[in-house]
Amino acid sequence: MLSGSAGRLLSARHCDPGANAAVTDGAGQTIASGGSTVSGKASIDSLLIDPSASPATTPKVYTGGYSSTTTATVKNHASNWPGDAVCAAGAARGTHCGTVYDDSDSANVDGVSINVIQVSAPSGSIMAGHGDSGGPVYRTVSGGVQARGIVLGPDEDYSETYSCGSVAPWAAGTSYSRYLNYVPISTILNTWGVTLEVG
Repeated sequence: MLSGSAGRLLSARHCDPGANAAVTDGAGQTIASGGSTVSGKASIDSLLIDPSASPATTPKVYTGGYSSTTTATVKNHASNWPGDAVCAAGAARGTHCGTVYDDSDSANVDGVSINVIQVSAPSGSIMAGHGDSGGPVYRTVSGGVQARGIVLGPDEDYSETYSCGSVAPWAAGTSYSRYLNYVPISTILNTWGVTLEVG
């Protein structure tokens, strides 16, 4: 994200409801000290993070789990429509792909109703689980990816116990689902008043 010309990172607010904790990357390195470097909006379950590194951000998303070094360039963003093929890259369970089936639902997080897009993986697969919140949701396009939103979490009304392959050690034993709720990127950009950083 760009706030003016300053780079920002996104995550899910329910990971830090007070919006003031230090933020670390998958290697455990601090990338923001907390306090004034982190802001939160409950209405979209979103954190906006001001990283301390310079250059602060690049127009890329990680396309794997917490230890992934694989990235893809963000080319643009678009609205979400039923039938769209999208992927979600979560820190806990890596990248999984599915199809949007509802573009106008809502989910409750800490007593706040949030407008979400819903996507399902093919039968026998998963989309996301606990620990994946805040990860990017995107559609693959020529030369990179098209931003679609950030992971809110699995739709726990439809939790199913499918095998999901590699799992981060700290996420073992937590629930996961083939149905995923995510916050649309257009809502995030408009609410924060930021622009998408593209390459």
